[in-house]
Amino acid sequence: DNLSLMYSGLDKTGGDVVGTQQTEGLQASEAVQLSSADEVLTAIASTDAGDQEILLKASLNTATGLLDWNPSLDVLELYCSIVARSQMTSMLNDTVRNDAYYQGIRAVIRDFEEVAERTPVVLDIGCGTGLLSLMASESGANVVIGCEMFSPMSEIAQYTVQANGKTNINIVNAKSSDLQFEPKADILITEIFDSVLLGEAVLPSVRHAHSTLLTDDAIVVPQRATVYAQLINSDVVKSFVDLSDCKVNDIHLSRSEEAYGCIGHSKFIPIHASHVDYVAVSDPVAIFEFDFKHPPESNVYKKSIPVPVIRNGTCNAVLLYWDINIYQDIHLSTEPGSDWWQDHWLQIVCPIEDVSVVLDQVINLVSFHDDTSIWFDIDQTESQKPLVKKRKVEKRCVCGWHVLLSTERIMMVSDKNRTNIYQDAIAMALKGIGDDHAVLDISDGSITSFIASILGNHQVFSVETHALSLHVHNQISQFRKFPVQFLSKEPHEITIEDLDHRPVVVIAEPFYYQMQNLLLMQCFSFWFRRNSISHLSPVLTVPQSASIVATGIHLNKLKQSHGLVGTVSGFDHSSFDTIQENWSNYDYYYQMWMYDYQQLTDPTALVDIQFDSTPHSIDITQNIKITQAGELHGILLWVDYSLFQDIIVSTGPPSKYHKQTLRFLETPVHVDVNHYIQATIRFNVENSEISYMWKVTDHL
Repeated sequence: DNLSLMYSGLDKTGGDVVGTQQTEGLQASEAVQLSSADEVLTAIASTDAGDQEILLKASLNTATGLLDWNPSLDVLELYCSIVARSQMTSMLNDTVRNDAYYQGIRAVIRDFEEVAERTPVVLDIGCGTGLLSLMASESGANVVIGCEMFSPMSEIAQYTVQANGKTNINIVNAKSSDLQFEPKADILITEIFDSVLLGEAVLPSVRHAHSTLLTDDAIVVPQRATVYAQLINSDVVKSFVDLSDCKVNDIHLSRSEEAYGCIGHSKFIPIHASHVDYVAVSDPVAIFEFDFKHPPESNVYKKSIPVPVIRNGTCNAVLLYWDINIYQDIHLSTEPGSDWWQDHWLQIVCPIEDVSVVLDQVINLVSFHDDTSIWFDIDQTESQKPLVKKRKVEKRCVCGWHVLLSTERIMMVSDKNRTNIYQDAIAMALKGIGDDHAVLDISDGSITSFIASILGNHQVFSVETHALSLHVHNQISQFRKFPVQFLSKEPHEITIEDLDHRPVVVIAEPFYYQMQNLLLMQCFSFWFRRNSISHLSPVLTVPQSASIVATGIHLNKLKQSHGLVGTVSGFDHSSFDTIQENWSNYDYYYQMWMYDYQQLTDPTALVDIQFDSTPHSIDITQNIKITQAGELHGILLWVDYSLFQDIIVSTGPPSKYHKQTLRFLETPVHVDVNHYIQATIRFNVENSEISYMWKVTDHL
């Protein structure tokens, strides 16, 4: 029971690099309820022999459809999957980034030697594979201390340093705040930036280094950073937080009048701006400048900047990007429209309440930052103010949805077309079903229970075991007078007495909070959950079935974010490739609408699952015909649900609110219309594991 969450996994759209996040005092029961199924929990278990580190991995319980979190029996393989699915490969393959840092490191060491007449001691905070440390050593540093807090990555760095024959680099597995060494470092190099710049704690790390680890006149690379903001209008960005269309039969799903129109607290959402339609309402303005030689004290800062409006219309979001000045005139910028494409540092959008604007009007953009975050407000009356310290005050969510739901889920429940499709299907399914029947919704946070409650006089029950979800849905039901009864127990625990001895119709979207990025797992989970209530003898299930669909794709740029890296900036990275050698065996989850790709095949159903059947193992091979010649990089998978008769809901492209599953080929293959992809999918009902095999052939 004495278990603390330390590692909380990775979000491929979050700009995250492999790392550890410490959460004090979080117990095992809390950790496993809050964590997504695609995350790995590194935990500390107290035993008689002392504290022991264990890794917990989620799998489906085939009897209940719920998640089991069990200690991994293959720790090395689990770490390999973490590294392979991180942003590290994307960064190592980013030649623009690598060349800029190498050029800056060479120049700063050269200049230091000319002035000091000696070679420098260099500290590399967040050294990753040791690439920047190797650059410093190769550029003439006397001693390099590379600090990396994630232990598997620090081991990779040690092997990489050895493979490149560098004896003056010392890799330390620790937080920089725990370091002590003499002599102090003359130069600090670091790249602990996320898409918002500050999220990986660059300010406290650099500030601590200046106080403890660096000489008084130490040089920091990069020298400074500037954060830019631009007022924009975008229907897509607004949809990330806008719940105004979250309705059933024009009844808004809000828990109070105050909740209607809520857009939540400040939420920063990473995007590829080139794939999001928006209109500039202002030119970009610099909102914060950070001098890493003199980092600001730990506090909350506010700055009000007058921003001229460049067109009539509405402002509903702020677009953010940054520029880092590595050294002298060497810069890296995430500004939209740049030829530099990469997937580890994205642009950021922050939705705000609608503000009507006119040409040449001056809007005060009020910007705040603390050590690790930035947020905004719009003030149409306040005059310009200098930089001041102020207690952090953010807008709060009053509807509950923004605290509970991801941006993808918000878009999902606000899609009127999607809601209407579910309403049509459930209405057809319930036609002819007597009012003596119960309707049981076994999704998490589902809107289908509200839909069912307006379609007749059936008693509607909804499973809600997530405490906040239960609270919000119950308030909505009471405020909007939806006749829904919520059950705070898992489906397999429900008895016929809970349903007033009524025959039951089962409905679901399906949607499960902990599996929302894992479309295939979510599908199988519903199959297991439906089977777990077989003792209730359901007369009908909506959705009735599902198809796992696949298509072969060519990737224009995303292919560079994964795979073996070989030599990076002239340095052997075979140690890194060894630990991620099985990279093509892992699932990757992407919102494919934000990436350039071409489908080389028609979408093809690989497996059909009837949800009223008993779960069983699957071993099926299907041939997917190539319909367009090109270089095949991978297979995209998703789930199509047959709700009732011919009514289909798809989780595939071009959906903006689902992350499709991407499987890469280990080696790209050139294909033409005479080829087929021989696709094999296997599902083991004993352990819920899914595996795939892909083979390109020119014959059936």
